[in-house]
Amino acid sequence: DRQAELTKLARVLSAEPAALGFLEEASVASLREFRQLATHTLFDDGRETFRRLAKLSRLLPVPLLVRFTTSLVGPELAGRVASEMDPDRAARMSAELPLDFLGEVCLHLDPERSREVIRGIDSSRVRDVCLELLRRREYICMARFVDILERGVLAQMMAAIEDETELLKIGFFVEDKAQLDMLIGLLSDERLERLILAANQEGLWPEAIALMSHVREETRARLGNVTARQAATLLHGLVFAAHAARLWPELLNIVARMGPAEQLLVVQKLATQEFMGSPAFTAGFAALQARGAL
Repeated sequence: DRQAELTKLARVLSAEPAALGFLEEASVASLREFRQLATHTLFDDGRETFRRLAKLSRLLPVPLLVRFTTSLVGPELAGRVASEMDPDRAARMSAELPLDFLGEVCLHLDPERSREVIRGIDSSRVRDVCLELLRRREYICMARFVDILERGVLAQMMAAIEDETELLKIGFFVEDKAQLDMLIGLLSDERLERLILAANQEGLWPEAIALMSHVREETRARLGNVTARQAATLLHGLVFAAHAARLWPELLNIVARMGPAEQLLVVQKLATQEFMGSPAFTAGFAALQARGAL
């Protein structure tokens, strides 16, 4: 949560995440509150002007407005004005704007005011925009889409994303946990297994643990059970990554939701000399004691 908040705050401030290292000891709640305040301040600045421009835009037919926007306005100003536009008119514009331009516009939409605008866009167009954002590796903006899209549109988006690594990176920044839960619910067990394998192969265990920690208990159990059925080397990688990132409480919560058979599998696969002689084993044992599990 902390790393996700720091990264999102860096985006709002147009800074590199490393430049915010002095905030690493701040609580997640404080970081989120600061980010939301900074976002409101940024988008409230000049809002009346953007509202007037949105009203003036009604005087132009959509085809002419599209030409005017791409030739003279630019994506940043277009994003600010689009956030104040009538959703139906904004949706008509989105159908005619070049996809690369529209992808850039999405980066400048007001997160609070653009919900109805995005929901009004045709689902196939949303899918195409999402793929454009993925091409740009704009995972924070993609997560914003996940936060507000309806189930049917999310399903189209998920079907279009073939790389589970991308799903992990998007899920890391999703704020609406109910939406995240719905997104995971759209995945087959086969895709969940590929997601877990991707976390191990790409060094994305912190992102995977965060994802598993922010869904309903039933979904967490499903993810945990899929993880437990993987190879012992993968489970070792998970435990060592959790230890390095100080995520023992989160990891133990995941294990606690597994079925009894899967919990036994985890114990059997971790009962190796390599693991039991490691600092991770000592830390895990202490974490279990702290939970009263021993």
